[in-house]
Amino acid sequence: MGYAMVNTHIAINVYTSFTYTGANFLGTFLFARYNKWFGAVKSSVLLGMLGNLAQLTAALLGIFTKENFVLAFLTALAIKALATLLALFTIPEVAVVPEDVARTYSQILYNNSLTEYKMSIEISKETLLTILRLLAFSLVIAALYVIYRVLRILIG
Repeated sequence: MGYAMVNTHIAINVYTSFTYTGANFLGTFLFARYNKWFGAVKSSVLLGMLGNLAQLTAALLGIFTKENFVLAFLTALAIKALATLLALFTIPEVAVVPEDVARTYSQILYNNSLTEYKMSIEISKETLLTILRLLAFSLVIAALYVIYRVLRILIG
């Protein structure tokens, strides 16, 4: 039992080290490409935001799995497998499909994520405006109540 766990652990570490190295090479390559398109500042901000998003995702995974390490491991493995599949079909540099198909899939993913981003911004904006309207309404009601009480004291 222990020997099988050690072998499994070694296999997982080898897989993780290869995918980590590959992801870093790919990330560096893509950063260089984005650096040409966006410039150094925007590319660096994008890289920082993606790093923070990864940390947030890991923190949420830790919060939801608590001390269930098997669930955490399986979730991380599923995310890694999904990322590998996504890369194999959408990133032309590593795609197993023809480049034009990978670019089409990549464009579809980009358009979907852009639409979701715009929708989340719009929903956030509307939520914030609704909160501000409710606060203003509450302040008006509170002011009317104070005025009513003062008038009642002055009249009575």
